[in-house]
Amino acid sequence: MKIKKIILTLLFLLSFMICFCFSISSKRVFQKMDIQAFCCADDNNLLETQVAIFSMLENSEERFNINIVCFKSNPITQENILKTKKLEKKFKNLKLNFVSFDESKLKKINTEPWHKSILVKLYCAEIFPDLEKIFWFDDDVLFLQNINELWKKNLDNKYLATVDLSEMANKYAVSKPKCDYWLTAGIGLYNLKEIRKDKLQEKFLKKALEFNVKKDDLYARKQLAGGVEEYALTQSIVKNKALLLPYKYCIFVNLDNEGKLHYKNEKHSIDNCVSLHFSGPHKPWKTKKGIRKSFYDIWQNYYNMTKQIVSTQNLTFLNQ
Repeated sequence: MKIKKIILTLLFLLSFMICFCFSISSKRVFQKMDIQAFCCADDNNLLETQVAIFSMLENSEERFNINIVCFKSNPITQENILKTKKLEKKFKNLKLNFVSFDESKLKKINTEPWHKSILVKLYCAEIFPDLEKIFWFDDDVLFLQNINELWKKNLDNKYLATVDLSEMANKYAVSKPKCDYWLTAGIGLYNLKEIRKDKLQEKFLKKALEFNVKKDDLYARKQLAGGVEEYALTQSIVKNKALLLPYKYCIFVNLDNEGKLHYKNEKHSIDNCVSLHFSGPHKPWKTKKGIRKSFYDIWQNYYNMTKQIVSTQNLTFLNQ
């Protein structure tokens, strides 16, 4: 009888230990890294969005929950959703969500000359009410390294983390006045908890409406269009509550007249580059002009790999 009790006790302890270890293991897998990210897309820019997502996952082992925000009046077709969802089969650590956004909220805001999708970032805390932080990326960004290090940045008492491009803006921008800092629109890690606490969305929208009064101030409207990152809003609202990142996190690819890149420490930045931002009019899916061949080739390589998964169209350049 005693032996039976001992055996039962041992079996119970063994089963308990197995369950406990499994629970810890599962918890570790779940908590390994759930990176929450979002971008804005429709059928017109889905190709480059797919390439951006592919490059992000190709360089990461973390689990990603990527939200593709599309406008209610211009939804992505079911066919293209299914094509994009094929990326989940390629990357088992990827979960894609398609989120509808009612752009009627932007009616009062003059978004010229930029696309209204840029201003979606103003509403990130409202669109994702259950999240405390989220990573934004533009469709013209290409990832060359894991963003894990960026995701784990301490954002205590900060609204966002992104790259300061004021040196480039002050040196090359046609529009004046000069800015103290200029936060890139290519990527950004948003502290939604802090944004909600300080009611930042309301402040941004109020400032945006003030700019609407200045109908002739194209510079102000351009800066407004950069949403939560651009000078006109950040200078007066974000101020010192932005965590400024090194250039390597988002390198601007556009060239000036001398063929030089718009950032300092060029070689160091390239060697350690986390993402490339194909900002401005020269896009690698539209033209080969105005882009360094080495950077164009990198994007083309990711495009070719993406195409094999999502069965997208071949690129045909009208302007070589």
